Amino acid sequence: MSPGSLVGFGVLAVVLVTAFSLIATGWFALTAERLRARGPAAERSAAAWALLAPIVLAVTIVGVIAAIGSGSVDHCIGHHHHAHFCLVHGAAWLERPWAVALAAASTITFVLRIAIVAWRRERARRAVAQVRRVSDLGDRVRIARSDRVFCFVAGWRRPEVYMSSRAWDALSDEERDAVFAHEQAHADSGDLWMSTVVELASTVAAPLAGSWLHMQWADASERLCDAYAARATAPATVASALVQMCRAGHLQALPGSFMPGAATLEHRVRAVLSGAPMGTRLGWRVWMLAGAAIVATTLLASQLHHALETLLG
Repeated sequence: MSPGSLVGFGVLAVVLVTAFSLIATGWFALTAERLRARGPAAERSAAAWALLAPIVLAVTIVGVIAAIGSGSVDHCIGHHHHAHFCLVHGAAWLERPWAVALAAASTITFVLRIAIVAWRRERARRAVAQVRRVSDLGDRVRIARSDRVFCFVAGWRRPEVYMSSRAWDALSDEERDAVFAHEQAHADSGDLWMSTVVELASTVAAPLAGSWLHMQWADASERLCDAYAARATAPATVASALVQMCRAGHLQALPGSFMPGAATLEHRVRAVLSGAPMGTRLGWRVWMLAGAAIVATTLLASQLHHALETLLG
């Protein structure tokens, strides 16, 4: 593959991901009220789809178009008026400064975003390791002697719930059960690995759209786990635990701790006390739609190839 081909396919990937991401974000925003009425499970699933589907569809289109341009047959005959998405005839992209600049800027931005995510994850890993060293295994949770207020679950293979001694002392037995049920719900729902996938996807999405959808996913996940905890204990117990954690202090060890910030406390308390349905994940219709989009991309690959070359080349 020539450097020009890399630039061309880079431009194509950026344009497609950005366009699909904006469409998906707009869809999520327009259906937000309906999703909220269905419950946090539906919101959470929709936010994840809005982040991941544009990337999958864009990668599929780029892959199919690259496959068309990878053979020995010169498919570019009669199309010399524009640059080509082709592994053989892509040199013309180097003659377009805007394309080179877009590909370079997008690559640098992507690398920096990935580096930030890796740095955050490494910092979180070290924080968990430090807390684990000073913690003792108690009744279902590891208790760390600390004046900081936190409670979180960590560990992909063997998830464990960690709680500071200050948080433990601030809660009643029933409230501790609610906090444990909340954190266990994170582990059972696969949030420990899904949060990484969603965060990585948000770095590729359209500017601002990725961070907003990531925030919507995280908020829905917290309310969903509150609902699971309310089912295991009682809604009033979960609400009380949220309030008590905030009263005990405003510091927390890791993002994702049970304790909400002051801005989201009322939001989560109202949600758990409302008795609203938990909802369900988006079902087979979404999978069928995704499959249909991929099949259509494959069947219309040739027409799509030349249309995109005419538009961008």
